[in-house]
Amino acid sequence: MLRSRLTMRGFTLLELMVVIAIISILASLSAPTFTRQIAKAKLIEAQNLATQHQSMVEEFILLHGSFPTKSEFNLIKHPLSKDSIVKSLSVNSQNNGSGILAISLNSSTGVNENQYLKYTRDVNRNWHCSSDLDSNILPMQCQSLAEEDRMTLEEILSNAVSSHATDVHIEHSNLGVTVFQRNFGLLHKIANLSQGSNLINRIKMRSNLDLSETRRTQEGQFLFEERNRQTFIRVSIVATVKGEKIAMRLLPEKNRLGLNDIGIKPSLLTTLNSTLKGASGLILVCGATGAGKSTTLYSCLDSLNNGKRTIFTIEDPVEYEIQGLFQCEPNHAIGLDSAALLKSFLRQDPDIIMVGEIRDSITANLAVNAALTGHLVLATLHTNSALDAMHRCHGWQVDFFSLVSSLKLIIHQSMLYKIASQQPVFNGLQPLWTDSLPKSYEMLISTPALWQTFTHKDSEGSNCLGIKSNTKMTKSITGMGYPKARFFLII
Repeated sequence: MLRSRLTMRGFTLLELMVVIAIISILASLSAPTFTRQIAKAKLIEAQNLATQHQSMVEEFILLHGSFPTKSEFNLIKHPLSKDSIVKSLSVNSQNNGSGILAISLNSSTGVNENQYLKYTRDVNRNWHCSSDLDSNILPMQCQSLAEEDRMTLEEILSNAVSSHATDVHIEHSNLGVTVFQRNFGLLHKIANLSQGSNLINRIKMRSNLDLSETRRTQEGQFLFEERNRQTFIRVSIVATVKGEKIAMRLLPEKNRLGLNDIGIKPSLLTTLNSTLKGASGLILVCGATGAGKSTTLYSCLDSLNNGKRTIFTIEDPVEYEIQGLFQCEPNHAIGLDSAALLKSFLRQDPDIIMVGEIRDSITANLAVNAALTGHLVLATLHTNSALDAMHRCHGWQVDFFSLVSSLKLIIHQSMLYKIASQQPVFNGLQPLWTDSLPKSYEMLISTPALWQTFTHKDSEGSNCLGIKSNTKMTKSITGMGYPKARFFLII
């Protein structure tokens, strides 16, 4: 009875006061820590915002040779959020060509409220940057704007396009920035830039990437225009132990070639054209990076794009926009990958589906199933040989009977580089089974009589097909049948 009364009596006034006092003490001890963390986060946000606008101003200077006016700056600056500690970002251009980038902060930040970067130009027309000495926000790094650094982006890309380069590589290290470009399959060093070069930030800004991110991989794209020509630039950035590494793939605007003009031999071209006329089936174009697989697929799509059939494509990214096609890009930030897009396409009443690249088992199975259900599917694979495509499908556990029922043609494409030219090399495999399907992947890979082969005249065609043979086996390899012939995969 006494215990029940004690449990029901509640807290006395003294006990409540003690509890409140303890809570107050704990709150007073932890509040400064929380306040400092919030203030630090806001300062980092201000630094990132300032760095972005600093790069924008320097990009404008290098492109136009002058400091931006207030109206020009308002067109490129980002809007400020209501809860930002940055009150304002502004520029003040002078008549002598100099200018000031100013940032105003709220008084609660604990740092200098008004900070600036001053840009001036000397008699040699070189730009210089200076800042207030006690700056905590601006600048993260006052970049060099000397005339010699102007060759960074615009001139690098212009020279690369003029010399028909396919890629530009940029390596950042403690010693500086090194620029390479790939011509006809080989890398060549182009320039060594100073450590203070603003090249990487300018590329990030043009590609709409996070300027402050230096640890994660980033991918983007932008359009480079000069001399009445346009070049689509695909950007990839990775973090290495020495610094950031950038690779830019150059895709110049050009008239796409027809199937008759891309270098396919007549026998394989005839087979490809007849396969494209079919209502359904799977056509695979295989090869290494830079072999020209996308160019071949675009040529196929141009021949199919007559307005009588609906055509959907999955490209990452879309390299050329084509009238009459429904072209889509995966967006991994919102969970929209190639498999999700392919599922959606099947509800859009498509006639033809192009998958820019099959990278996983889910996409591979969906592509095969789409080809089985009355759709013509064109896709690419990264493989060393035509027959190696079957090895990849086996590894992905693609349903065997669905694959052999839908497969119509495999084309392997490679690029033959010479001193100052390049030539595409095409080889192909066409299934010869009709009523009687092969029983397993092993049988498919080890039986030459199941395939009709197409080899390029000037290439090591058998190797590109995944076949190793001697002269006595020629007839068996061309599908005439020879029981002792064997296939060897190149792995």
